[in-house]
Amino acid sequence: MLGHRAQGDYWIDDCVSWDHSFVNPAFQRSSRSDVFVDCGAYVGDTVEQFIWKHQGMVKKIIAFEPDSKNRMALEKRVKRLREEWNYAEDAITIYPYALSEKSSVSYMRRPSEAGTGTQVVSASDDLTEEISTVAIDDILTEGYTFLKADIESYEYKMLLGAQRTIKKYKPRLAICIYHNATDFYSIPLLVKAFRPDYKLMIRHHSLRITETLLYAW
Repeated sequence: MLGHRAQGDYWIDDCVSWDHSFVNPAFQRSSRSDVFVDCGAYVGDTVEQFIWKHQGMVKKIIAFEPDSKNRMALEKRVKRLREEWNYAEDAITIYPYALSEKSSVSYMRRPSEAGTGTQVVSASDDLTEEISTVAIDDILTEGYTFLKADIESYEYKMLLGAQRTIKKYKPRLAICIYHNATDFYSIPLLVKAFRPDYKLMIRHHSLRITETLLYAW
């Protein structure tokens, strides 16, 4: 992947793994005690994938999605999933927050009507929406077992805001590292600094330069 990026060759067919987010057996195991945290839940596609891959066995799902349009679709999907899997109302919780190293007020810019590529920015303009930014360590009062993050270059800051609970609970991590070139090394080093006993694996899940993930367990 580094070679493709350095050469400007963005059509990738020699390093793709299609088992997205569940490529390693450690990420496939099912447990009724699992608490899945989805950072950048979008329209709920990964939430649904997690439920199906784990045969519905999950204690709780916590989904963060700051984009109001995406969140409307997420809420509709979650309503259906609760009914289909006979989940209690509090089995899936949706928070309208962006994630960073601390709680604050920020702004969100949506570059497309599809709601993809939404970014948190520091200043407002005609294309931004005011949102609240929180740290995972400040908002989650219980342990969690699986943390997935695809938040448009805010993954490093999100991890800084989750370091206390990551150190304490050692959840499985599936973190996107393709948004910034420096994420390829800075995020693995940060994860190892939190917990030197993490095992790490990088896999790529797209024919383009998007969807490179770091897995830690």
